Formats: sequence, structure tokens, C-alpha cells
Amino acid sequence: MNQKTGFSTLPPVRGSLSYFLASAWGHYLAMERLCRRYNRTLPGLRSGCYGCAPTAEGVLRTFREEQLAAPGTILDIGANRGQQVRLLRFAWPGAFLASLEPNPALNPPGLRFQLGLSDVDGYGYFWMPGKDFHKAAVFTGRTAPGNSEKVEVARLDTLVRHDRLLWENLPRPMFAKIDVEGSEERVIRGFGTLMSGVDYVLVEVGGGAENLTKSVALLHNLGFDQAKVVYAPTWNGPGEPEFLDVLFWKDAVKPKGEIR
Repeated sequence: MNQKTGFSTLPPVRGSLSYFLASAWGHYLAMERLCRRYNRTLPGLRSGCYGCAPTAEGVLRTFREEQLAAPGTILDIGANRGQQVRLLRFAWPGAFLASLEPNPALNPPGLRFQLGLSDVDGYGYFWMPGKDFHKAAVFTGRTAPGNSEKVEVARLDTLVRHDRLLWENLPRPMFAKIDVEGSEERVIRGFGTLMSGVDYVLVEVGGGAENLTKSVALLHNLGFDQAKVVYAPTWNGPGEPEFLDVLFWKDAVKPKGEIR
């Protein structure tokens, strides 16, 4: 397993507020570099995209450095409003996009599935703490947490089996972005054998080194023999990152066409 680290660094400032402001400035600079490279206009500050810019920049840089083939399909799992994928499509504008997001108040781009992916089929509870949609999660147990709404949950292979997603018609290579607030393993298991057709996985890993080790082992067993940490924010000062955005890919993926 070739694990490469790309931990972000920030200016040596003191205090969590100063560190947060330095991180926000880093987000702005990452967005500026992306827009300059791909000849795009800077989005509005309220677009929600700036927090995703360092990850998008890290992913696209890795594709250039490793000479990886551009995806033909993007599965945006836990899409929110599609902020991350909007930036990735600066480089991959022709990729087919399917967005899976259980929050009915959000409208991500692409082919929309209003549901949560899991390793079971049926219904769960979409929980959002107050108005903070960034920390929302889907629970598949019988007990509904407060401030929750009943939503459909499904395995990905079930969607394909029922022809809700025409898997064989999707252009390759395939890129899956998974950001589901701690349910990543359940989502991955819900792919079943279809994970053999996925070439790239971008996953947010929380919970420190132990969860990173589990994610690496799980995806390595599924054929993803390369990995790189593309973003590791430390908003509250020096110490363990808040989470890790990790790009996994299969060594067999080779470039087809221009690498941007």
C-alpha cells in the first residue's frame, strides 16, 4: 500500500480564532488558484464552495502528478449542495454526475437521488443539529433522534438492481466522493460487488488514526492500492487534524487524453 501524506500547513499564529482565520484565508487562496488555472470566475463568498477548495485543489493536483485518467462519471454521495463536485468539474466538465443527498431542502446538481446510501434498504432518520447542515447524518436504527425526518435509505447495488441507476451505461473511469459524517464504511459495503467498477474514492475520514487505518484496510481489500491525504485541516491550532480527506485509487488507472 502506497500511502502518501499531504498535510496542509498554516502560518504560525496563536489562538484558535487566529488559526481559524488563517485557515479561512488558505481556503480563499486555494479557490483563487483553482479559478486561475481553470479560467473561472471566483464564486460568491456565500456559495459554500470555499471550504471545499483545498480538497478540490489537492485532488486535481494528485490527478496531474500521478497522471490519472479523468473520470467519466462522478457519484456525489452525501452531496449537500454539490459544493465539492462543482469545483472538481472545473477540470472534468464533461463527466456524468449523479448526486445522492437525503436532505429535501438541498438541490445538488446532476441526476438527483433524494435518499441516503447505506448497507441496508428501507428507511432511516435524517438528523440535522439545528441549522448546521454540514453535520447532518442518517441513522438507520429504529429510534429517531430529535430534530429528524424519515428518509429513504438504500444500498447502491439495490438501486442498480432495480434500474434506478443504469450502472452499465455509466461512462468510465468512475469517481465516488463519499462524505456521510461517519457512515462511510456502511456506504462502501452497500456497493457490494459494484465497487470493482469504481476507480477512485474520495472519502472524509474522521476520528483520528484508528479510523484512517480502518478505511485504508477496507479499501485496500477492495483493490484500491494507492492513497493520498489531500486535505487535513487543523482549525483549532496545532494538533491532530479535525478530519482527513483521502483520495484512493487503483494502480491500473491510466491516463486517457489530456491531464488537466
